[in-house]
Amino acid sequence: MIDAGHPVIVPFGGSEQDRAALELGAWIAHAHAKQAPLKLLGASVSGDDGDRDASERLLANASLVAQQLAGIAAEHLLVPPGDESSPPAGRRGCS
Repeated sequence: MIDAGHPVIVPFGGSEQDRAALELGAWIAHAHAKQAPLKLLGASVSGDDGDRDASERLLANASLVAQQLAGIAAEHLLVPPGDESSPPAGRRGCS
């Protein structure tokens, strides 16, 4: 089920396969635009703030690609690597 309570979630790390998943997720969310948000899920990096900023920039750039590609806004979330909790429990990034 894809609706406001069940968003399209795309794990994104910047690899070629992740870009394909981003495109697919963007089009799926676009098809359900009035109901389903697109959320990009990225791993936060433990380290200095520069590493964390780079992760946020990567997701922000991917959000812009989704907006240009399918005309939808994407929210991005940073979660600790290996986090088994649900994505909304992760740390929110810029949307």
